[in-house]
Amino acid sequence: MSGPDGGDDGWQAHFGAVVSRYLRSGGGMSPEAGAAAFSESINSAFLHDDAWNDYLESMLWTAWQVIVSAVDTPDDAVRARLVSLLTAIKGQGILARADGRECTVWGLRVYVDLLVFGPEMRETWNDSPPNMSPDSWANLNAFAAR
Repeated sequence: MSGPDGGDDGWQAHFGAVVSRYLRSGGGMSPEAGAAAFSESINSAFLHDDAWNDYLESMLWTAWQVIVSAVDTPDDAVRARLVSLLTAIKGQGILARADGRECTVWGLRVYVDLLVFGPEMRETWNDSPPNMSPDSWANLNAFAAR
């Protein structure tokens, strides 16, 4: 399985478009609607395509990478919307099939544990200045503080 256009680049474009649409809407798209759009492909991969853990993990790394990249803005309102989106994603509860099988990777549950989000943040923090501009570093930390 690969992203909509093939490989991680396809997923990058897909999740990037969803986050962009959510942010461009100002308050027009609720965080819950944004979370549903963001999660649709992940849900489909788990519920319908019988994706294996490595595939879902790869998908999630790409999805969270898009969110973490989007926080690099001086606009605190954008970061606040992204926090609301994460809260809504987490609020979707446990992703599970009708038979009760939960979507887990590393023993963590997709959505409620924000699976892979913490490691993505950690990897981004590893790029502290001088590998990342001081403004980008400040934006990342302002987001994390929320």
